[in-house]
Amino acid sequence: MPLAMQEAIACRTLLTLDLESLPPLGRPPKLTGWHRLRPDLLLENERRRRRYDQKTVELASMVGARVAEVVIATHVENAVEFTRLLKGVMPVNAATDRYLFEFAPLESIGSMVRQRVRARVAGAELVAQYDEPGPAYSEPDAPESPSAPPAPPESEAPAAPDPVELPAPNLSEDVPPSEEPSTPRLRILP
Repeated sequence: MPLAMQEAIACRTLLTLDLESLPPLGRPPKLTGWHRLRPDLLLENERRRRRYDQKTVELASMVGARVAEVVIATHVENAVEFTRLLKGVMPVNAATDRYLFEFAPLESIGSMVRQRVRARVAGAELVAQYDEPGPAYSEPDAPESPSAPPAPPESEAPAAPDPVELPAPNLSEDVPPSEEPSTPRLRILP
């Protein structure tokens, strides 16, 4: 898995975890007196301390993932607004790239922002495309309407261009003339 994808997948995985479902962390008790000399209690205390440290790091990762997701969502909102402001002046992809160039987020965050902006704008473009009325089609066999201007008289009509004679095809002499014209052969590729 590419390094850029690992961060995104880790963020999304950690976001699915619910912080409220985890039990509250309590510091492991310190050993006092003669308990400090018992090997079984020393090992158990060390295990508790490692579990506590692991859970702390895990919670910090989840909080970091939530922060990263909020940062990405903010960038997406700002980039969508930026592309909306530049609509008609600059294409969506160019406007998004310009936004990302100016703010220079990490490459992984930039790719996520770029993808989400394109998805949001594409959805809006598709909705707008279906909301526009289609072109009015006229039937070719319909009679002309009475409001159409009459055709100009023959004397005022523009002159037809002179016909241009095309040069005769150059046939090689070793090919016998055939009675039917040769048609170009089309080759169908697999």
